Parts: sequence; C-alpha cells; structure tokens
Amino acid sequence: MHDVSEDLLGFSTPGDLGGGFLRMKTVEPGNSAVLHVEVLEFESYTDKVTQLGGKVLSDIEEIPGYGIFLPITDPDGNHLTLWRPV
Repeated sequence: MHDVSEDLLGFSTPGDLGGGFLRMKTVEPGNSAVLHVEVLEFESYTDKVTQLGGKVLSDIEEIPGYGIFLPITDPDGNHLTLWRPV
C-alpha cells in the first residue's frame, strides 16, 4: 500500500493489477468503498454502463502525475471509477 494523495490509498501487485481505496470518515448507504477499475479508454465502458442501467456521475477528472478517472455507478447505485494511469 502507498499514499497516492491525502484521500487515496493505492496498491499494486507483482502482476499488472493495481488500484486504490478512497479513505472515508464514515460509511453510509450509497457512500461506501469505491472500486477503481483500470481501463485503456473510457468510451466503450461508459456506453456499456449506461446501457446496463448505471450512471456516469461527472466529467473525466485528473490526479496530476497519476492519471485520469471517471466516476460512475452500477445499476444498484454502488460507486466505482474508471481509471487510466498516465
């Protein structure tokens, strides 16, 4: 585990898998752990998310020096981000 920012704890594995956990002060319905899924591009995934009943929550955001991400929800309202490292 390593600090990516004040709000994000990152992890990596011996293979190509990596990700992070958003630090939360409290956990409430709809405000739980956020999974970050690494992708090569966003467009095909955003189309699939909306086709299956999920939502794109905002525009693409950047963590300078680390990557860009897109917050989404699945059809059950669980929060995830699509993540593309720099």
